[in-house]
Amino acid sequence: CLREKAHPPPPFGHIFTGFMVFCLLGTRVYAFLGSKLAVESIALVVMGVSAACHLTVFLSTNVMVRFVAFLTFEACVGLYFPVVGTLKGDIVPEDMRSTIYNIYRLPLNVAVLLPLTMNFSIATTFALTTSILAVAVAAAYTLKAMPKTAKARDEDHELEALRDDAV
Repeated sequence: CLREKAHPPPPFGHIFTGFMVFCLLGTRVYAFLGSKLAVESIALVVMGVSAACHLTVFLSTNVMVRFVAFLTFEACVGLYFPVVGTLKGDIVPEDMRSTIYNIYRLPLNVAVLLPLTMNFSIATTFALTTSILAVAVAAAYTLKAMPKTAKARDEDHELEALRDDAV
């Protein structure tokens, strides 16, 4: 995907290092944005940018454009982990977390193993991942549009009561 014909192989060690640096930068961006924006809004942007990156890799033949798309995607990965960790903590009841997380591992494993076992081309693999990310964008939009849960409303009321008592 990053190889060009009639050129030597790219420096994979440097490429991997770049990916890890951008992943770390994504995490730091979340630390900055987390106090300014709702986590659902950040999730929507992360999923949208991730889908655009994969679509760019699918559509472009320019190696440098693909590389920049991969770096941007890695920054989204760095944002994804704290975003999803926060959302899971807010949404999934604590007593059911292990069961629910294990159930969601099945489709994840299918999405990872299907392209490997079926020996899909790079184009087909990125078309598939772009489609999955488009579904993630729709899910993030739906989550952002949902009203707060009863638990979150109760916590807000408790905080307001504590503030009133403090004054």
